[in-house]
Amino acid sequence: MNRETQSKLVSLETAFAFLKSIDFDPEKEYQHSFEIDPRSTPISAESLRSLLTLPFEVSLTERNGHLVLDMGGEHSVGSSDADYRKRRDQSRVSMHTHVFHTGHSPENIPSFSDIQVAGFANETTPLLLASPAGIIRYQKPSRNPLPNESYLDIKHLIIYYGRFHGINTLRLELPGKPLKKLENLTDTERLAFLRKFAEETGVIVSEASWEDTKGIKKLLALVNLEQK
Repeated sequence: MNRETQSKLVSLETAFAFLKSIDFDPEKEYQHSFEIDPRSTPISAESLRSLLTLPFEVSLTERNGHLVLDMGGEHSVGSSDADYRKRRDQSRVSMHTHVFHTGHSPENIPSFSDIQVAGFANETTPLLLASPAGIIRYQKPSRNPLPNESYLDIKHLIIYYGRFHGINTLRLELPGKPLKKLENLTDTERLAFLRKFAEETGVIVSEASWEDTKGIKKLLALVNLEQK
């Protein structure tokens, strides 16, 4: 299904107010998109952080010098939309949020799904994740931490890395001894494992907490298309 983008340019604050008013049903597919001109209404840390209060993921990508905000679901944004995928992989910025679920630890690190998708992105497209902890700039894996294992693609690296640590990372039926399932780990264990993978494979380019004003400003410059 194609998304319907609001023809009128809006600010992120206006888009957020509309999205906040939606009676969200995770079983439905939503197609709301908004176009923002960051030159006239730049994205602030406060407005970006407000998106984290929504019960669904959103993304910010670029088209013709404007930002496009896409509404997604609980666990992804626009995966079935060809136009979104093109912007996600080839535009001047590609940022998304992670939903905060009450009773669970904040998802403050790119998921294995995020990391696999990073493999499709142009090297010139900065990938960003906004979470309750701050903003992370990330990329596809650039290092192999398993010297005795070679891998065909990112998916296989994730599988081999998990198997090395006794964890089934992608819910696959794997030969050999039984492995712990990633989804059965505690939030603390799972997020620590994701961060360990991200750090050891060079996925994290830079990161800044919301309290790190200087670091956030630098990453917001990417969001506002101030860096070519």
